Amino acid sequence: DEAELQVLLSGGTSGGPPDLQKFPKDLLNTKQLSRVAQLAALPNFQSLAEHMSSASAAWKSFLEHPLAECCIPNPWKDNGHEVSDEVLCWRSLLIVNASRPDRLLAASRTFIAKVLGEEALHLPDPDLATIVDSSPAWRYTFLLASGAGFDTSGRVDALAAARGAKYTALAMGSPEGY
Repeated sequence: DEAELQVLLSGGTSGGPPDLQKFPKDLLNTKQLSRVAQLAALPNFQSLAEHMSSASAAWKSFLEHPLAECCIPNPWKDNGHEVSDEVLCWRSLLIVNASRPDRLLAASRTFIAKVLGEEALHLPDPDLATIVDSSPAWRYTFLLASGAGFDTSGRVDALAAARGAKYTALAMGSPEGY
């Protein structure tokens, strides 16, 4: 659901201000309350406030648990609709994002393993030498993109030095500008 993805990526819905009155005040801090209320504005999460009130002990345990992604209460159990494990895992990811963002990375790993398989979490680092060797011999042009703090130029320098190869590096958007 695109609206659910938007909530995950931005932390809120595009609708008006959330209705905070439905939620138990003793469970959530102000930021959690706002984010969970935004989530509850989505069709698949409309029973969230009611479930948090009726199963407050389970929610309290989840909110305080050091591995919260392992004990997410399931507000979809008794709604009469079958929900696949993948959908349940996606919805759980959204709940973690809204209420326990400190555990989002761990919940994301669980989601990836459920949808793509455990092996997707254990992909080897790309081997630059293998990539170069499998490219056409007449031309080597590579574009390496990395996020701030993850400069890959050292790997290129090391490969070029090991092979005695000359190359020209061009940095775009780099503060170093080399």
